[in-house]
Amino acid sequence: MRGILRFASLAVLALLAASCASHAPPAPPMAVFAFENANALLIPAGKVSLVDNYKPPLVPPNIEQNHEARPALIVRRWAAARVKPIASAPGTLTLTILDASVIEQPREVKTDWKHIFSRQAEKTLTANLAWRIAYDGPSLTWHTDGTATATQSVLEQSSLNEADADYNAMVESLAAAFDARAQQQLGELSDALAKTGGPVSKN
Repeated sequence: MRGILRFASLAVLALLAASCASHAPPAPPMAVFAFENANALLIPAGKVSLVDNYKPPLVPPNIEQNHEARPALIVRRWAAARVKPIASAPGTLTLTILDASVIEQPREVKTDWKHIFSRQAEKTLTANLAWRIAYDGPSLTWHTDGTATATQSVLEQSSLNEADADYNAMVESLAAAFDARAQQQLGELSDALAKTGGPVSKN
């Protein structure tokens, strides 16, 4: 009899687990970078190289190592999607990642009666990118640095899916800021090359 009851109990638990799993909200999609749908940028260099000099500490308050969509991924995907070298042009363009961190900072959650029934932000995420674009050619040696930052608050009692969605939204904002600044830098490079009579990109 005990064996039958034990089997019935396990069966009920299995059904309940299956029911919970079937009603679990779907995981948020991977971060989408809008620049991947934009036109490629012609680069006035015959060769383009990417260097990652950022060494993540892999310990708190850094959390980029816990996510697939890391800031460094933005730069790699941008270089693959947007950068199109001019094969006949001299010179080399080097894009170097200097910082690609995500910092998590806790925030004070108030427990007085005015706030007890509201969801407060319990932590703030800050995503950072710092990079250098350098050109080395026969008529010009040039470089410029850029930075981009995005922040996101995470509410207390957030589910894993909600926290992931907040993180992805922050990274997407960072990608847009990086794309805008990097395009400005390439425009500055074209202006510098024009003054020397070198090749100029026309985007």
